[in-house]
Amino acid sequence: MGQILNGSNLIQTLDVVKQTGGRVPIKEVWIGNIKIFPTGTGGGGGSSGTDGFITDVTPVTVSKTTVNASSSSTTNTTYLKFLTTGYMDFDGATTSLPWTRWNSNPTALITPKIKFTGAGVTQLEISLNGGSTWAAVAQNTEYSLTAGVWLRLVRTGTVSGSTTIPDIEMVYINNSNVVGVIALTVTSAISVASNPFVTNFGGISSEVRKPWNEEATAEIYIYGRSHPVFPGKLVAAAALVLGDPIDYNYYDWVVSGQTAPAGAYTVVLSGFSFINNTTYTLPDSNFLNFELTAIGSSLSDGETKTDSGTVTIRKDGVTVSSGTFSFTAVSNGDTE
Repeated sequence: MGQILNGSNLIQTLDVVKQTGGRVPIKEVWIGNIKIFPTGTGGGGGSSGTDGFITDVTPVTVSKTTVNASSSSTTNTTYLKFLTTGYMDFDGATTSLPWTRWNSNPTALITPKIKFTGAGVTQLEISLNGGSTWAAVAQNTEYSLTAGVWLRLVRTGTVSGSTTIPDIEMVYINNSNVVGVIALTVTSAISVASNPFVTNFGGISSEVRKPWNEEATAEIYIYGRSHPVFPGKLVAAAALVLGDPIDYNYYDWVVSGQTAPAGAYTVVLSGFSFINNTTYTLPDSNFLNFELTAIGSSLSDGETKTDSGTVTIRKDGVTVSSGTFSFTAVSNGDTE
């Protein structure tokens, strides 16, 4: 029968082998808890150590990123699953592992367990019932592999970022003996597009004054997201002094320099007295125009009109930008 060697008898036994011309067969050679001979085979590209555990793959990295182009709350979950069949499952995560198993013969194991150590390991969650319930990993706690062990690392947020837990030690145990240790790093990341919309564009006013015999029109334009000249702009006419030419003030409902994603855009008006309160379709490359007009009857009988209300811009039925419009149109007096 071959001998099982460890650090205490390795040199002595090898010396005996040398003196006897190799007549003392060697079954296994161990350095500490790591078996260095024989390596064996098994598990989809890895090598089986003691009791079929795949241990010659350390260190290991597992990572996953979820991308969200809508700038809303985003969640990524990176899984690491030890299945009862001896296989691994990562649910789409990227891993450095060249194999698909944690053990090549799980039916031969005796009370197999696993434990996790290292700073930050409690950020991992563990499930012992196939994902039905989850709890934080307890450092140095031995978890039974008999029914499978699932790990996960969750990252949630509205901006891009990642959570990485390095220097985790996965310790395999069989029949109360440590049979292998693997170094592990787990990363869970989200990539979230920045919000291209001006959520609240505030109060925008248009005030236009004309002589009594000229039509005074206060007006505000809303330009579509891909208009060739004013994409994502709000433009308000202004002539605050009687006789002045019309000037225009520019505001944003799409952040300057960014592009709003494609979708069905509408504008909803509410609270106005003269301007129609309804829902309007906002064309991508065109505009909507809202106006209030006043015209005097005589030098002594001018006209002033005012109106105001709430304006909501929606994409696919969801509000992306809002604010208020106010209009003042004055046709009164004379420039002479």
